[in-house]
Amino acid sequence: MIPFLKKFHDIALDNENAAIVDMEGRRVTSYSELDVTSGRIASYLLKLGIGLESVVVINCGRGMELIAARIGVMKVGAAFVCVEDMLGQERAEFIFKDRGASLIFDLSDFDKAIKMPALDFEKWADAKENDMAFIVYTSGSTGNPKGSVQEYGIYDLIMRGTLPMIEDYLPANLGNIIPESFVGGVYITVGVLSVGAVLHELPLALVRDQKGLLTYFDKHGINVTFMPPTLAKALIAAGVLKLSALHVGGEIVSDVYTDEFDVKNIYGPTEFGFPTCIFKLDRAYDNTPVGRVLEGIDWILIGDDGEVNEKEGILCVSLPYFRGYLNGDNDDCFFEKDGIKYFRTNDVASSHDGVITILGRDDDMIKLNANRIDPSEVERAVKKVTGAAFAVCKAHVRGGVKFLCVYVPDEAEIDREATLKALKNILPAFMLPSCFIGIKDLPENNNGKVDKNALPSPDVSDFCAVYAGPENDLQKKLCRLFEEILDIKDRRIGIDDSFFLLGGSSLHAMRLIMEAGIEELTFTIIYDNQTVRNIDHALKDHVLKEHTSPEINHVFPAEGLPLTDKQRDFLEVQLKYPQIPMFNYGTLLEFDTSADLYKLRDAVNKAFRAHPGLSVTIMKQGGEWRQFMSEPKDDVCRILELSDKELEKEMKSYLVAPRFDGSAMYRFELVKTPGRPVLLTDINHLICDGASLRTVLEDILSIYEGRKPDRDHYIKIIGDILKQEDYRRRYCMEHMSDAKPVDEHIRLLRPDLPGDKSVLKSVEMPIKVDRSRLLNAAKRYASSVSIIFMTATAMAFSKMNETDKVLLSFIFNGRNNIGGSGTVGMFIEYCPVVFDLSEHRSIETVISDVCVQVLKLIDGGITDNYPVIKDKKMTIFNYRGNLFGDTDSEIVMDADGIDNGEMPMIEPLQVMIDEDEGEWNLSIDYDAGVYLSSTIERFMDIFINELKRIIDHRFQ
Repeated sequence: MIPFLKKFHDIALDNENAAIVDMEGRRVTSYSELDVTSGRIASYLLKLGIGLESVVVINCGRGMELIAARIGVMKVGAAFVCVEDMLGQERAEFIFKDRGASLIFDLSDFDKAIKMPALDFEKWADAKENDMAFIVYTSGSTGNPKGSVQEYGIYDLIMRGTLPMIEDYLPANLGNIIPESFVGGVYITVGVLSVGAVLHELPLALVRDQKGLLTYFDKHGINVTFMPPTLAKALIAAGVLKLSALHVGGEIVSDVYTDEFDVKNIYGPTEFGFPTCIFKLDRAYDNTPVGRVLEGIDWILIGDDGEVNEKEGILCVSLPYFRGYLNGDNDDCFFEKDGIKYFRTNDVASSHDGVITILGRDDDMIKLNANRIDPSEVERAVKKVTGAAFAVCKAHVRGGVKFLCVYVPDEAEIDREATLKALKNILPAFMLPSCFIGIKDLPENNNGKVDKNALPSPDVSDFCAVYAGPENDLQKKLCRLFEEILDIKDRRIGIDDSFFLLGGSSLHAMRLIMEAGIEELTFTIIYDNQTVRNIDHALKDHVLKEHTSPEINHVFPAEGLPLTDKQRDFLEVQLKYPQIPMFNYGTLLEFDTSADLYKLRDAVNKAFRAHPGLSVTIMKQGGEWRQFMSEPKDDVCRILELSDKELEKEMKSYLVAPRFDGSAMYRFELVKTPGRPVLLTDINHLICDGASLRTVLEDILSIYEGRKPDRDHYIKIIGDILKQEDYRRRYCMEHMSDAKPVDEHIRLLRPDLPGDKSVLKSVEMPIKVDRSRLLNAAKRYASSVSIIFMTATAMAFSKMNETDKVLLSFIFNGRNNIGGSGTVGMFIEYCPVVFDLSEHRSIETVISDVCVQVLKLIDGGITDNYPVIKDKKMTIFNYRGNLFGDTDSEIVMDADGIDNGEMPMIEPLQVMIDEDEGEWNLSIDYDAGVYLSSTIERFMDIFINELKRIIDHRFQ
C-alpha cells in the first residue's frame, strides 16, 4: 500500500475532525466520513472492474465528491484525471477520448457509489511505485493539450515537497483556490490530508470575488493558501490578508513581500508532479528565486553548447516517476547524461550556491497568471473558429498585466465577441486572447520563421470600442474612475470600453471598488461585466444572495413559517396519495447539438441560486406542517449520459413524490444522448407555480446566452402574503360567515356516473379560430383573451345544464403585488367568478361584469363568494398560456411536460387553455368515474360554438 494511503488511514481512524469544508463553508466532512465515502467509491470501482492501469476521469465539480473520488481511485490502484467546467467543452471532450478512459465518474456515479459498502482496509490495492497514478493535462505544442502521466511513487515526493508548506502552520486551515484539473490540486489534496489539516475547497466563483474570498478567509480562519503572484501582490498591497503563510508560484514572482506572514515561492511544473523547490522570501525581489531542489532529486543546467553550466542554462531535472506525455512524442523532452535520465524543462535558470532562479523560457511557452500556455494551441483554436489563413499568438504587457494578443490577416475581419464566444467551447478561460490585430504579412527572420519580436505592439486604440458617452451620473463617475485609475490620458473612456483590455488588474479593480464607494460593487461584477455600461446594468439588476442576508433569518426564522392557504390545500391532497407525484412539474427541454452541456449546467445552477423560493422545503414540526428555507446549493444539476432507450425509461419514472422530510423539492438533470442533449426538471408545485416554472426555464436560457435574470423578490414578499391571507380569514369569519349568495349556481356538469372510482382522463383539441379576430374581440370587449375563454366555458356550462347561473373557480397566478416578473414561488389562488347568463343580459354586459370581479380579485379584495366555495367541489378554469413553447433561444429545439403517470382526479373537472406557437388548445381533465367521454366531447363542441358566438357578436 502506498505510504500516503497508510497515513490517511491512520489519521482517519475514528477521527471526527474536519477534513474537507466545501459549499462555501456550509458542508463539513470529517476524516472518518471521507475515509468511508472514498471506500464506498472504491467498492463501486472494483465492481466495474477498475484496477491497475485503468484511468478514471473524475467529473464531479469542486468539492468533497471529487476528493473522495481521488482517494477511492487510489484505493483500487487505478489512475485518475480531473476535468472541470473551466476547461471548455472541446478540451474536456478531448481529454475524455485521449486516453480511452475506463470510466467517466460523475455525480450520478457518486450517488450510486455511496450506496455500496466501504471497501475494507485489508482489500485496498497494493499499487507499486511504477504503476500509473494520475494524468494532468497541460498546453501542447501540437495545438492540442497533452497529458502528463505520473506513477504511484510520486506520492512520496508530493508529501516530502508539501510538508514545508504546511507543517509549520498546524493546525492549518488551507483555502484552495487552485483548479482541481491542475497538478497543484493534487499537491494540496495529498499535502493537507497527510498531516491531518483541513482543506477548504472554494468555488471558482468565490475565487473571482476577492471581497467575498477575504470574508470567507476571515470567517473560517484560513491561515494558509496559494495564489498567483499578480493576485497576491494586489492583496498584499491593499493590506487585507491575514494569514500564517501565503504560497505563490506558476510564473516569475516580482515585487511580492510582506513581513506580516510567511511568503513562499513554489516551483513544480506539471511534468514534475511534486513541489520541487520552495523559497521563503526575506524581501521583495525583481525576480524571486525558487529555492533549492528537493533533496535526492538530480538536476543540471545545460548551456547553449549542450554542456553542463554551473551558473546558467536550461534547467533539467531527473523525474523518476514521470512517464512522459500520453500518446505523445517524448523524444525531445528526455535525454541521458552521465547515466541519469533528465527532463528538459525549457526553463532558463541561474544558480547561486544551489539556489535556483528562473529567468525565462527557451521556447514560445507563455506563463500567464500561473497558467502555462503554448501559443500553438491558441493559434489552432483561432484558425478553427475564424477560418483565418494564419494566426500568431504573442503575450504583451500593459500596466503591469500580461495578456494574449493574436495576429490574423487584415482581411479576416474578426468579430471579437463572436470569436471569443466560440473559443470558450475550445479553450480554458485563461487561454482566451484579449485582442486581435490584423496585419498584411507576417514578419520573418533569417530562418524563414515568424519573427514575433517584429510584430507590432497593440496600442490603446486596439482595445477601445467606438466611443459612446455616459448616459447617467453613475456611468459618468465610472468613466472618470476608469481614466484616473488606468492612467488613460490620450482619449476619452466610453461606456463600452473594457476595464481589463485597457490594462486593468486585480489591484486596479480593488482601487475601483474603494474609490467608487458603491456598496454593491464587487470584484465579480467588475470581472463579469468589464464595461461601464454592463457594470451599471449589473448594479441595477444585481440579484442579492438572499440566502445569507440577515433579512432571511428575520423572514424565515429557525422554527419556519406557516404554509400558505394554497400550499395547505395541495399538501392535504398529496398526503392522501403519498406515493404519487400529484403536484410535480416535470419538463423536458431538447437542445440543439451545438449546446454546451457544461455551460448549460452552470446556467441551471445560477438560475437556481437567483430564486430563493426553490430552496423552500416543507416538513412537520411540533404537530404542524411548516415551510423552511433550506441551505442553498452551488451545484444542483448533474450531467448524465444515456442512450435514447435509457432516457425513455428514465422519463417513465422520473417524477418522484416529495417526502416532506426537509429534503429538496426540485431536481435538475442534463442528459447527453446520442442525438440531442436534453434538460429534465422536476419541481414540486408546493414551491413553484406555472408562471414561476416558466420564469425558471427562461432564466436558464437567458443566463446561458449571457443575459441576467430579473431580480427575485420572494424573500421580501412571503411574509406579506401570509399576513394578507390571515386578514382574509379573519375578515370572512367576522363578517361573512352566514353569507350564501351563490348556493344556487351550478359548479359542475351533471354527473353521468356515481363516481365510485376516481380515474383521471384527459382530452384536448385545437381551438380553430382566427387569431387576429380573437385578439380584436378582446380589445372590443375591453377584456383579455383569458376572460373571453372563461366566458365561453361558462356559456357552454349554461347550455349543458340548462341554467343561467354558473360559478367557476378561476386560477389566478397571484402576481398583482409581486415586484417584477422574476419572482419564483407558489402564489396561485383559486378565485370564484359568478356568471349571470340571463337572456336579458348581453354578452358585453356579462363580460364587463366578469372583468370587474376579476379585477377586484386581482387587487386583493374580499368577495362574498369566498366562504361559500371554500372546501366545495367545482369546475376549475385555468388559462395557462404558453408554458413550455416559443422561446427566443436558438438552441431550444423542443419543450414539453413530463407525464405524471396514472393519477386520481383531484377536481371532477378542469378546463385548461394552452398557447403554442400562436395557436390555442383546449384541454380538459375529467374524472372518468363521474363523466362519460361523450359528455366531455359534447361540452368541447359547445365551447367552440360559444367562443365563435362571442367573437362574432356585435354590440347592441
